[in-house]
Amino acid sequence: MVKKILVNWLVTPKQVWTYREEVIKELVSYAKSQDVILDEEQGLAREILPSADLGKSTDEWKVTLGAADAATVAYSGDVGDRKVMGIYGIVFTTGVPIYKISFKRGSGAIPVGEVNVEDAAALGEYPKIGIFEKPFLLPANSKYVIEYYAKTDYSGDKAYIKLLGITIERLKERYAPDSM
Repeated sequence: MVKKILVNWLVTPKQVWTYREEVIKELVSYAKSQDVILDEEQGLAREILPSADLGKSTDEWKVTLGAADAATVAYSGDVGDRKVMGIYGIVFTTGVPIYKISFKRGSGAIPVGEVNVEDAAALGEYPKIGIFEKPFLLPANSKYVIEYYAKTDYSGDKAYIKLLGITIERLKERYAPDSM
């Protein structure tokens, strides 16, 4: 079943920062449950980056769009065994050429979440920042696909949409004293 992810568009930078801190706490617990880390000192929390986490060759937040009402794969890849990720919001730095973002997981790219972003266009000035009701979590050793759906035919045009997200990565190995 595809879950509709609600977005709060009327947020202040302080609200985004506070929510980010809550997401980090949730991701640390999630990383422990996935056996990525044993404790907080073993992991590093950092912002997601297009090149390091989302399969892009640069860290520029831009995607070339396709035809109207068709899926454009914005990002796809594998989450390694040493990290988990959580996407908790979006930032439109320019116009809002899309109406929906779809999140898929697993080798069959099963739809698990959808964000309707059409209402962002009516909010006035840019950038437009929205935080999700609940973060979209990507477990260790999983595949993902993130798709954008254009409102009209924007084939070849660029969408400048930053995903707000956190990665918890395992930094070091822990060894039991008797195994050294």
